[in-house]
Amino acid sequence: DMFRKVQTPVLGVIENMSGFILKGFIKDSNGKKILGGSIVLSDGNIEELDAEGFFKLKVDLFKQGGGTIESDRLGVPLLGKIPIAKEIMEATDIGTPIVYKNPESSISKTYVSIVDSILSIIE
Repeated sequence: DMFRKVQTPVLGVIENMSGFILKGFIKDSNGKKILGGSIVLSDGNIEELDAEGFFKLKVDLFKQGGGTIESDRLGVPLLGKIPIAKEIMEATDIGTPIVYKNPESSISKTYVSIVDSILSIIE
């Protein structure tokens, strides 16, 4: 509403702090990495370990859906959801955009997707 009052178009909504990304692997009691299996979370969700034994979890720290609700209210697209992630903090601390520091990461791909969406709207 603030932007409409000053006649500034809103291109879309970006949901910031959309979950916390937790990545890692599990070791057995002998310190050896477990290569198969799954992690059962307290909410009943199951996350599978990949072929190399790694997992990646998104933990929702805040109520879900705020970005979608706001984009629907404004009648604009939800351009993306950016999680809280250590790799964003590390890249920011050294002054390097995450898309340059780690261009193949899922977070970098989220940023690129948001930029592509904005470009398609303004072109």
